[in-house]
Amino acid sequence: MSECRCCGAQMSSNICNYCGMKEVVALDESGEKILQSEAQNYKNSIINSITDISVVAYKLKMENKKILIDEENPIIIANEAKDCFNNYCLSDQCFESEQSDSSREMKLEYKVNGEKKEVLCRCALPETEKDWKVSVMLSENLKLNVRIGTESCFTEIKDIELDLKK
Repeated sequence: MSECRCCGAQMSSNICNYCGMKEVVALDESGEKILQSEAQNYKNSIINSITDISVVAYKLKMENKKILIDEENPIIIANEAKDCFNNYCLSDQCFESEQSDSSREMKLEYKVNGEKKEVLCRCALPETEKDWKVSVMLSENLKLNVRIGTESCFTEIKDIELDLKK
């Protein structure tokens, strides 16, 4: 098995299952430099194709003594993935602190070449009495890291895989 030059995933065939980069074998050092440059260009094209990274906030309602989702409201954290590549972008929206040691399911939405996609993840709530925010970072391996909380007190989910297929 080889490692993808673009995202670092383990490849079991000549095309990366995660990012779609094709594996080409370099015959010498100058060929390796060319392949590294092509991998960086491919990564940049993927980063540029990802837009509107959002966390979905829910408006709830009570119906027949049950709490139901009334409305979904995506809150954009990064308009373009290049803004949060190796850098955390913070939501403008504050979320109310909950006194609970439980975790919550969180829906993240994003677009790849204009096509809307979503991913669900489970995260522990931060242990803080202050209102908190959500921040996201697209890491070098083209996976999303999410933090929820305050600057000094947060929980983090790392390496959330995205659907990068175009």
